[in-house]
Parts: sequence; structure tokens; C-alpha cells
Amino acid sequence: MDGLGRSGGTTVSLSELTARAVELGEANRVRDEETVSLDASQNRFRVRLAVPPAPYYRVEIEARGTRTSELGESEFGLAYFGQGFAMDVSAETEQTVEVLVESCVPRISGNLVEGELTLSWPPVTDAARYRLREVVGGSFLETPIARTDTTISIGSVSRSFRVRAELENGLVGAYSEPVQAGEGSGGDLRVTVVDAQTADPLSGAQVTVQGRSVATNGQGIAELAGLSPGSATVVASLEGYAPGSVEVTIVSGQIVDARIVLSRIVPNGYRFILTWGAAPADLDSYLVTPAIEDSVYVIFYQDPGSETATPFAYLDRDDTDGFGPETITIFQNFPGSYHYFVNNYSGAGSGPLAGSGATVSLVFGDQVIRTVTVPTTGEGEYWDVLTLDGISGVVTIHNEIRSDPPPTGARRAGLAKRTSGP
Repeated sequence: MDGLGRSGGTTVSLSELTARAVELGEANRVRDEETVSLDASQNRFRVRLAVPPAPYYRVEIEARGTRTSELGESEFGLAYFGQGFAMDVSAETEQTVEVLVESCVPRISGNLVEGELTLSWPPVTDAARYRLREVVGGSFLETPIARTDTTISIGSVSRSFRVRAELENGLVGAYSEPVQAGEGSGGDLRVTVVDAQTADPLSGAQVTVQGRSVATNGQGIAELAGLSPGSATVVASLEGYAPGSVEVTIVSGQIVDARIVLSRIVPNGYRFILTWGAAPADLDSYLVTPAIEDSVYVIFYQDPGSETATPFAYLDRDDTDGFGPETITIFQNFPGSYHYFVNNYSGAGSGPLAGSGATVSLVFGDQVIRTVTVPTTGEGEYWDVLTLDGISGVVTIHNEIRSDPPPTGARRAGLAKRTSGP
């Protein structure tokens, strides 16, 4: 159904109009729910009720379709939502209710100044949050945001942005018309910087590559445009954190995504940081301590340890859905050997451990002292990474894929499979 006409060069086309009458009372029941034919005039709908007698009904209307403006066409989805009320509905009469509906599709505009794009839109009624979608070629990135305007540093590669509203009632609006930005074919880099213990984005981190530097925004993202194609080392730094780095390959005409995990400085302490890709979905960190007060401890998801009591080592974060980071910190060192290894809890069906690109960084104070990447070959779901002498700090790299847990001398009960939840 075409309705709502033109307004300011915008055409709205609706193809699904749904009315629902909810009897308000103790039950608050949905009494009828079906797609009906409605008269539409701008943003007011009239709907005739056919419901059992009741003293009070709330009437909801959902209108789905698209909106076309000079920017282009929105995606299909929820375009309008509204409520009306009917009182004293009897069996002898039909009730007509006029419902005022509000647009659920943000009306965004863009302003590009010196490589930064500001997207703005009037607030959508009852919006709990918004979601920004950036489309580059055949791929896209979605980011939840809370503001009705946001500034994005963009590169030279052409891309488009859309915004949608997520309402308080759980409904999700259609994505807006796109705003185009960027042109040319330079190689661009987008780096996300996160905290090792929380995985929260870090704003204000300096990201440096090929002699150029830029700070991360509120979403922990830094973008650099027009980089020279080829291999490059990207370094991220932030006060209070040990610096981090990642190797990337810049490709002309593409946006390369990278992720750097920064570790907050732990004076005289060691931190193991495990990161990986989308698969396997769930890698688990294990740290076997030396004998502490005559007991050997296994730090893992079922027994995360403690920062302030024996064994003074703690699993800061257990990641179960890919990428990491998963982090274990030693807050007080004891004589003897700390043994660190990784288990692919997901199993080979989620992707092999060997060749997954998983990486373990060992941080001491404000320095990354070792980085180990999982072997590209090998059978098994255990990765024996390294041992660390708690007093001398000597690191012995094992870097071996195994079918069984490495021989650590720890109690086998500590190496049991997960039985429920992270």
C-alpha cells in the first residue's frame, strides 16, 4: 500500500500494516493480531476494531516499508509505530480508533570536513539506542551507538553509512537511506584497540603505522587512509598500558581491519593474553602454578584463582565466542615453574587449533616480553605454549600441539572438561 505521500522530497511506501488490540487489565492479553487494510494520511491511521467487549483496549500499529529521498532508499523494515486507545467497547458497536504513528527510520545527514564525517539525525521517539552500519564493497561493520550524532574518521575507500533505531519496546526500525563517503583507491587501515582484561574499547590510544599516527575514537577505532601497499607493523600505545602491536598487509583499494589488545600495567606482575580469530569459537587458558604452600593450583574457567589470596593468580576474562582476549595475571610470583597452555574447548568441529592464528603474548610490567603464535600443523586440541620461572623470569617456549594436556604434574581434576557454561 502506498501511503503518507511526499514530504520534503521524501516518498514513503508501505506494504505491511499490522494492527493489534491489547485488552488492558490483569491479563493484558492480545485479543487479535492480523494484517489489516488501513486508511493512511500522513502519520495518522484509523482502524476499526473487531474485538470482544472490554472497557479498555490499547491499539498498536506497525507499518513496514521503505523510504526514498535524495540520498536513496532505506532498507525495508519497520518504518512507523504508534499507539491509540479505545474505551467502552461493546458487543453492539464497532470501535474506530485514530492512531498517531511516529517514524522509526532516522533521517540522517552527513557533513564531511577534513576527512571526518559527522552523521546527524533528529532523535527517534522511544529509541533506546542506535546502530551504525558501514558498508565497504561486499562487507559491512555494525556498531551500537547511543548518540544522535557521531563523528567518524574516514579513509579514501568508498563506503556508505546507514543508521537504524532500536526502540524501548524491543522493536527494531529499518536502516535509513545511505550516506556515501570516501573516494579513490588508496589502501586504508582500520584498527580497533581494546583492554586485555575487559575487552572494552580504549579511546585516546595512539595508533602508529608507516610513520603516521592517529588517536582512537570513542569506539576504540582509528582509521588511516592512503597507506602504501605491503607488510606493515602497527603499534598502539596508551598511558598506563603496555604498548601492543600487530602485523598487517595493506592492500590498495581495500580496508584492512586489525585488532590490538593492550594490557594495563601490573607492577612486577606477569600477564598472559590469548587472542585468536572467529574460529575456533572457544579457546580456554590454563595456568599451572608451582607448589605454593605445598599445593599446586590450576587457574582456568572453573577455578579462576584470586588476585589477593593464594595462589595470587587470576583468570581476568574467559572468552567463549571467538577473538578473545582471554587473560590470566600473576600478581605475586613464587619460586618454581608456571606452565601455560591452551585447550580448544570447542573441539575440531569449530575449527582446528593448529593454523588458527591464535597468539599468546606474555607481558611483564610495561613490556611485551614474548609473543607465541600457534603452530600451523599438528593434531590435537591442546597447545603447550610455554613455562615461566617465577623468580628468574626465564621463559621456555614449547609451542607444541598435543592430543592430551601437557605433563605438568598438576592434579588431573583441574583439567576436566567444562560441563556447563563459561
